Amino acid sequence: RIWVNTDYLDLKLANTPLDGTLERKINFLKFDVFPEAVEIWSDILRVYPALRIEIDKDSQCPGFGIAVQYDLVIFAKTGCTSDQDADDRPNSLRRIASGRSCMSDAFDRPVAGFANFCLDAIDASAIDSDDARGRRFVVQTVLHEFAHILGFYWKDFAHFRHPRTGRPRTETMDFTEVTCRDGKRQVVRLPDDDTIRSWVDPDSGITRYEITTETVVSVARNQFDCQTMTGAWLENDQDDTGDC
Repeated sequence: RIWVNTDYLDLKLANTPLDGTLERKINFLKFDVFPEAVEIWSDILRVYPALRIEIDKDSQCPGFGIAVQYDLVIFAKTGCTSDQDADDRPNSLRRIASGRSCMSDAFDRPVAGFANFCLDAIDASAIDSDDARGRRFVVQTVLHEFAHILGFYWKDFAHFRHPRTGRPRTETMDFTEVTCRDGKRQVVRLPDDDTIRSWVDPDSGITRYEITTETVVSVARNQFDCQTMTGAWLENDQDDTGDC
């Protein structure tokens, strides 16, 4: 059970001078794209239902005080400007959206998150019924951002659990100061090697990261017909979002 809260999109529309294109884009997300993305993820996922989710004041979620009977709450926001995208990156590196979790339950399962949409970056033609390719791109983007909220986010990797035992894959709670891919130093909780492994590519000198969970290794080996693969690489997109 997934609920997408669109209060911030409604507020954006209410505080903007009459703009037919903006209204079409917001309604496109609210009534077309979000319901399809929710249906797809709801069909894929199986969880123990939550009795109640109440947004904690100590969380980083934007909807403090909201209490609902869902398994996941997603806050849809818009905070970028005409010359910056959803991650405050310049137009040359524009992307439609970004997303991450902001609250988890006692078993480290994300139960709330937010997706920030750059409405200026959404091509208005994608709303047209004849532009199936443009619409599909927006839907896939929203599915992608929902995946980040569901736990595929760098800060969540250390909270992955074994699917059979439910035990944390990373037992230690220690935090370590590391050099991130943007060269900055951050104090982070590092996941164990059976979740994420880093290594230096001898050809490029770039530090690579790969998911090493059993399921991912099995799928990667079958996908690429290579039984010696030790995991699946994460993208190494060099941006200025502060991701480590």
